[in-house]
Amino acid sequence: MLAVYAGFSLDVYGQSGASYPEDQMHVILQEALDELEFCMGNTSTYWGARRAALGHPEPFPIKYVEIGNEDWFSSTYPYRWPYLYNGLKEAYPDIQYISSAYDENEYYNISIPAGEVWDTHHYEEPSYFIRNFDFYDNWQERTNNSGVEVSLGEYSAIQIDTPSGIVNYSFPADLHIFYPRLVSALAEGVYLLGMERNPDVCKFASFAPSLQDLNWYNWTPDMIAFDADPSHTVLSASYWQQWLFAHYRGHETLPVTNTEGDFNPLFWVATIDNEKNAVYLKVINTLNASVPLTVNMPQKYQSVNGTILTGADLNSYNYIYNQTEVIPKPINFTNAPVTYSPSSNGSFQWEVPRYSLNVLQFGL
Repeated sequence: MLAVYAGFSLDVYGQSGASYPEDQMHVILQEALDELEFCMGNTSTYWGARRAALGHPEPFPIKYVEIGNEDWFSSTYPYRWPYLYNGLKEAYPDIQYISSAYDENEYYNISIPAGEVWDTHHYEEPSYFIRNFDFYDNWQERTNNSGVEVSLGEYSAIQIDTPSGIVNYSFPADLHIFYPRLVSALAEGVYLLGMERNPDVCKFASFAPSLQDLNWYNWTPDMIAFDADPSHTVLSASYWQQWLFAHYRGHETLPVTNTEGDFNPLFWVATIDNEKNAVYLKVINTLNASVPLTVNMPQKYQSVNGTILTGADLNSYNYIYNQTEVIPKPINFTNAPVTYSPSSNGSFQWEVPRYSLNVLQFGL
């Protein structure tokens, strides 16, 4: 994925930020075309030859290009997006293009063509992510965006829950989440379960920021903290949530019929891994008490194992010299309150622990 400058600078906040005028947008388009030629052009092109001269004759296979970044802050994206999109699409029709705005600005909506992507960013309170678990259900139909996909390009739980639900970006110490906590991993995980349930809509997801140099930084929370001493590297609770989702990712989402109860406090999604012949059932419990779960598989399974991410309380987090406060651990079904019969009727009963993110792997 490549992002190209779209004629708007975020160094000045708000609608009055500096934008290229419409009659000068050809300058920005040419700059983007030159950048793509540098990345993708063969060595007979001007910029492709420059790339080769710098030691990389092979072109880069750019598949996705985002036009701008957080352009909903500007009043000018309604003319900048179509100008750049049309010019780039004509030159590189096989690339999938990403709009950095859709409906965030109260004064306009961006029309995104079918086959392209909307990049949305969310720095929110934990309850926002849980409340919007089903946001992507029927999103294309609900918003009349047939064929448009979504990229969650930046996200994190950035502030504890407040009555107003409004994030204070001055980062007051009593509200701000400086390091990803267990509550962050659970809430973000619930939201990403909603994305995993809708693979026809949801294309990408990326926690942000990814890296924090402990010697100097200007934004928190971050997924991975580090300095020159490797023993100081901290993999956060949010990192481990991402790690679990990435390591237990199926090829297809499976239908799940709930015969008792509904989502909240339990949230779940099931996928199948065709290569490993396994079903992954991700289950998150947001309640401060265990919740009974009964799973009836439509076929017999041969084995089951699980991994759990939890902590002493919702505010548990990893930090220097205490990097393992919130990490994935194997579930010990031998000593757990669990009943399962893999070789008979495919049933599985378990008390899902309080405040936990779990991945159950059923071997078929």
